[in-house]
Amino acid sequence: MKVDIEKFCRSCDVCQKSKFSNFNKFGLLIPKPIPSQPYQSISMDFIISLLWSDGYNTIFVVVDRLSKHVSFIPTTTGLDTKGFADLFVKHIVCKFGLPESIITDRDPRWTTDFWMGIAKVLQTRMSLSLSHHPQHDGQTEVVNKLLTTML
Repeated sequence: MKVDIEKFCRSCDVCQKSKFSNFNKFGLLIPKPIPSQPYQSISMDFIISLLWSDGYNTIFVVVDRLSKHVSFIPTTTGLDTKGFADLFVKHIVCKFGLPESIITDRDPRWTTDFWMGIAKVLQTRMSLSLSHHPQHDGQTEVVNKLLTTML
């Protein structure tokens, strides 16, 4: 029965179009520690190259690692470092407070001297992923895939 179900799922046209394939992980992964309170640790990413809508074409995604609460913030691809900082403070810090750790990919917005300086002053730990390792920020990547599928 298991073989028949797996065969059916692999051949189902709807499943193949709407679900993303997962791949086997290579090596042992070390899990991140579980936060003790909401918005103590967050992960961030951008969904870019969307169609223009009300003057926006990008979504800034912030996921709380404990509660799985997601904030979708509309923006544009022309957002510079200062603009991003304003957006982050207005929509995240003002509502939920400063996180102790932030998990992101290696987008140039996160790796600038400005952002690293801000993180150091605010005593926030930045955890940047390695190139081509999206599993480091798996929660946000899953949210991005679901939102992209829904859009």
